[in-house]
Amino acid sequence: MAAIALLFEQTIHPRRGNSVKTYQKVIAFFKEMGFKPQVDDFQDRLLVQKITYLLERKGVLKGYQFKLHLRGPYCQPLTNDLYNHRKEFEKLDTSTKLTEKERQAVDELHEIFDLSPTLLEVAATYAFFAYEKGETALEATRKTRKIKKNASPAQLALGMNRAKRYLYTPTKEELKSLRQEMAAFDRASIQDLQKTLKRLEK
Repeated sequence: MAAIALLFEQTIHPRRGNSVKTYQKVIAFFKEMGFKPQVDDFQDRLLVQKITYLLERKGVLKGYQFKLHLRGPYCQPLTNDLYNHRKEFEKLDTSTKLTEKERQAVDELHEIFDLSPTLLEVAATYAFFAYEKGETALEATRKTRKIKKNASPAQLALGMNRAKRYLYTPTKEELKSLRQEMAAFDRASIQDLQKTLKRLEK
């Protein structure tokens, strides 16, 4: 399984990473979240990729370029940095300080996604199509569903809705309406998940 995971992630022997400033900023974000990634853990490496990608889409981090892979947006230089600076990542060792804007962005991300690998994977994939490639919401949804076939309908709905919530900057009027819409979607998604669990229990 580990070999398959590494193949999916396309992790090769660590070579050249990114700028020192960029990877240290990533560590500072993780430190604010209290997230200590274990480099040998596939799930943690997945979280590193998706959190970093969403922070870049949020506009508070620059320096990494992502491409779409089987598990969503992926950046090889970020993986290289993770391996090349393993101790710093695992111990959250950095002197880099975040600005108030950066702290707010990462705190919001933590609050919305709560380090859920599946939700972050769905959200990052949707964000890649909708916000990076400029696809319509309908097309981005269709492509996300096609790629994330293993995610349940509830997980897909929650992940995509929370990506919109995190990355979209609405007016005050739109924000009020969006919150109501997201709450309704979240309730519907949770109800759908509960029904699925009840069926499985029978």
